[in-house]
Amino acid sequence: MASFNSKETDFKVIKLMGNKVFNHK
Repeated sequence: MASFNSKETDFKVIKLMGNKVFNHK
């Protein structure tokens, strides 16, 4: 369960980072 939660958080962070990068571009 902890692993899944960590993966989900990572995915959210990556998506957020990607959105920021796209916005910056």
